[in-house]
Amino acid sequence: MTLVFYTTLGASQIVLPADYDPAAAAWHAIGAGGQGGTNQATVRAGGGGEYRRINNPAGLVAGGAYDINVVAPNAGNAVAGTWLKNQNGGGGTIILEAKNGGNFGQAGTGGTGGTGPDGNANGGTGGTGPGAAGSNTACGAGGGAGGPSGAGGAGGNGISAQPAGGGGGANSGEAGNTDGQGQGGDGVGGTGGGTAGNPGTPGTGGGGAGGVAGNQSGFNGAMDQAFDATHGSGGGGGGRKAAGVTGQGATYGGGGGAGNASPRDGGQGLLVLDYTPLVPPTGRTSIPGLVG
Repeated sequence: MTLVFYTTLGASQIVLPADYDPAAAAWHAIGAGGQGGTNQATVRAGGGGEYRRINNPAGLVAGGAYDINVVAPNAGNAVAGTWLKNQNGGGGTIILEAKNGGNFGQAGTGGTGGTGPDGNANGGTGGTGPGAAGSNTACGAGGGAGGPSGAGGAGGNGISAQPAGGGGGANSGEAGNTDGQGQGGDGVGGTGGGTAGNPGTPGTGGGGAGGVAGNQSGFNGAMDQAFDATHGSGGGGGGRKAAGVTGQGATYGGGGGAGNASPRDGGQGLLVLDYTPLVPPTGRTSIPGLVG
């Protein structure tokens, strides 16, 4: 199989590889993660991006030019997600779209409701604070992105005078902060940030841990490397404690954590082509009447 990653932000047009086989191709999309809120203990962290897949879509041919859209961080769920259209030369119908996670003003909802018949996993919802501001306020954490193995975990909630929420794990990940200790949620095959306050474990899609005490910062979510060492669904960022720094969502689709003064960004969208190259016929062909 050959992997092609489309990461340039915004709408653009791509040209498919010359050896693209329309009968042996899978397209994967991840929506952008939402941004966490600020200044209020009740505000939401960002939601994780949705995952969608389509296999062997009709209308796509080798060397054809097709419109795509890769979403920037914090785009929110009121705009289009990461998508692919099906008309050679531009235009046509969206045949694949992964919706974005919501920003803090959109209730931090996880991405859901996209297009793609062969794979669907929602993003996790961002966590919220304990309901009251204060010098020791614990904030909520970002939701994890959906991925090929399953839905993203929800970000943990902040608990009054307790550790801030841990980020949700990506790609079949668990919710963060389920034990009230600020732990980031586990991603597929790995672990979250843990109670000591660490980023999600690289390669696992774990969510970042929340701040545990005093002014401790939250930590960034990790990418799960579902596609290769530098591309995969992202865990959510941990919420911060008091004056610490908020954890950021992982690179692709993780939701950003909430903070008392400095919210953090979610991850961007991602479009991936996974195909088996078309092998041209080999050997000689016999044609009657010709010598050779």
